[in-house]
Amino acid sequence: MAIAAMSNVMKLRSEDMKNLKSKCLANTSEVSGGIARKDFRIAMAEIDVDETDAEILDRLFTMFDMTGEDCIHALHFLVGASPLAVLGRANEKLRFAFELLDINQTGIVDRSDFEALLESKFFTAGRLFPRYLLCVPLLLVHKFSKA
Repeated sequence: MAIAAMSNVMKLRSEDMKNLKSKCLANTSEVSGGIARKDFRIAMAEIDVDETDAEILDRLFTMFDMTGEDCIHALHFLVGASPLAVLGRANEKLRFAFELLDINQTGIVDRSDFEALLESKFFTAGRLFPRYLLCVPLLLVHKFSKA
C-alpha cells in the first residue's frame, strides 16, 4: 500500500529511472558496481529529478547503505526503487524491475545479478517489493541464463 501511495506522489517515472540507471552505471565502480552518494546526487541532478523525489531517493539510499560508507550497489538500488517509478499493478512494477536488471537489454537477466538482488536484505525485507512478489512466477518475458 505504501509503495502504491508513494508512486502516485512521485513525479519520477520509468523513463526517468532508465535515464538515472544510465547515469549511475556510468559512474559505478566496475569491480563492485558501487556508486557513492555524491555521484548518485550528481546523476539525479543531470536528469533533473524533482527536488522532492530526489529527497526520497536520497533517504532510500541511506536505507540501502548497509555499511554506512555512503556507497551502494547502483543497479540493485535502482531495481529495488523501481516500483516508485511505475504506476500500475504489481506485475507491471515487477516487469519494470526486471527490465532495469537486464543491463544489455537481451531479455536475459544474469543469474548472479538476480541472486544478489534476492539476497539483498533490502529486497527480501519487503521494503519496496511486498514479500508476496517473491513468490510470483518469473516473468515470461525474461529468461534466466545458466551462467
